[in-house]
Amino acid sequence: MADAKYAPPGVDPNQASIARVYDYFLGGNCWYEKGLEAVNKILRELPDAKELAWVNRNLLTRVCRFLSQTGVRQFLDIGSGLPTAENVHQIVQRADPTARVLYVDYDPVVAAHGRAILAENDNTEFVLADAFDPPSILQNPVVRDHLNWDEPIALLYMAVLHHRYCDTPADRAVAAAATLPLIDALPPGSYVAISHLIDPHDGSDDDTTVKNVLGAVDSSSMKNVTALTLPEIEALFHDTELIPPGPHQPAGIVRAALWWPDGPLGELSPAQRILAAGVAKKL
Repeated sequence: MADAKYAPPGVDPNQASIARVYDYFLGGNCWYEKGLEAVNKILRELPDAKELAWVNRNLLTRVCRFLSQTGVRQFLDIGSGLPTAENVHQIVQRADPTARVLYVDYDPVVAAHGRAILAENDNTEFVLADAFDPPSILQNPVVRDHLNWDEPIALLYMAVLHHRYCDTPADRAVAAAATLPLIDALPPGSYVAISHLIDPHDGSDDDTTVKNVLGAVDSSSMKNVTALTLPEIEALFHDTELIPPGPHQPAGIVRAALWWPDGPLGELSPAQRILAAGVAKKL
């Protein structure tokens, strides 16, 4: 646990942070006592919440490996979170040391850690911007200059778009409105990868689990979370073309654990069943 007395300027240790809670679940130490309260609330509703964090992190690794093999050499990671094991630049720069990576997050703690770690990596940059404010990303000079917008880019939204509050049906379209400007800005040949909490909306055990997790987050001091149905998640990709999630599989969105898994899987756990993922290509 980090010492609240030494919190960086602009960081409120009494406010639970999405990035710091996620860091806790991945075994990091960049979290404060208030964040632990939020963690415990979530664990009461979903005891394998740590597994959910790793489901998403392992998905990120597989997606980056896959896209590197397609020849993509530029990666824009929106809502990147705190640096941890196997960050995007480490994965893709093993395939090609010249691959360019740009991280985006709205959390100043994430920005401070990211910039410190990336200080000596000329092909990797970090900007402070909000996933739900596309102009803050697209109009940032670092974003415009670090990436070549005439060459394919991999746009990553890994477990970030569900971190928003939705009170009305119109609010549920906020995430799709956030992805559209960036997808429109991508050149042909680019890819979009998204993972998102699923709203089963069917009265099943998974439906209850998701609702309980959302309630636990809402009762903490963190940003609210909204799950989407599978059709709503598919709408986040707009006019891009979803690719198959594995050999001999139809193109589409699947549970994240099933997207090009590294090996055979048994029966999926609740944590593996409530996160969806897909990758699409812009033609």
